[in-house]
Amino acid sequence: MLDGNTFKNCGKFTIRTSANGVLSKRIKIYKSELIDSAGIEVRSGDGIKIKDAEISNFTNFGFFINKIDAVQTQNIFIDSIEINGSVGGSSIASGVRIDAGDDVLVQNVTCRKDATDLMKRGIYVASTAGYVKLINNDCKNGGADNGILNNVVGTYLRNNRMKDGTFTDTPN
Repeated sequence: MLDGNTFKNCGKFTIRTSANGVLSKRIKIYKSELIDSAGIEVRSGDGIKIKDAEISNFTNFGFFINKIDAVQTQNIFIDSIEINGSVGGSSIASGVRIDAGDDVLVQNVTCRKDATDLMKRGIYVASTAGYVKLINNDCKNGGADNGILNNVVGTYLRNNRMKDGTFTDTPN
């Protein structure tokens, strides 16, 4: 468990299987800050919890569930995270990007784009993701293109604040 840490000017914080193939389980990151970094990436794991964190001035993605490792990625819990600004690095820079994973819950996340519109999407769910729940997220001005962009039919959305400031259960 990482609790109360500050990571500044660091590379990407990656959660994945070990070199000998052991799956990461029950990883917890609480009350931590990532400043001027490449964000947090989950490539594989089970029971990953990130709560009460702040990610600011990130490169590419603040939080990313990736599909690079074709391994089990499930039970991901993201709660009460503030994601502010992006320094670019990608034409699809997102506060939260979910390309993989099953049983993913993203709730109480606030995404705010930078002044130069480098964060294109507050929260993005790709068609390759499994079951995802988005609840009580605030993406007002969360991305230059989209507050929340959802490409998965089975995504459950409830009471999310969209780019235009309205609250809805559907993406805009």
